[in-house]
Amino acid sequence: MNIKDVPLRNFCVQAYNEHAAGMQQDTARRLLPQALLPIWDMELTVQEVIRCHDHCGLTGLGGLPQTIQRKILYERAARVYQLTT
Repeated sequence: MNIKDVPLRNFCVQAYNEHAAGMQQDTARRLLPQALLPIWDMELTVQEVIRCHDHCGLTGLGGLPQTIQRKILYERAARVYQLTT
């Protein structure tokens, strides 16, 4: 994403995910859009994974380039999720 303003960039990711969740709900889960992730900030990425799963009901993740080690992301998300439940 080529937006210099970081809060605006984060808002765009969250707004897209909210819209994707609404589209998923409006189609009775016939469409399953992928959540976008703010890959420029790992902690924010983990928070967004949890938010997309718990609040939005999204089940897939998009926007993860191969250079990011997905195992680390999922381990961090699982650790944070365990602390919040």
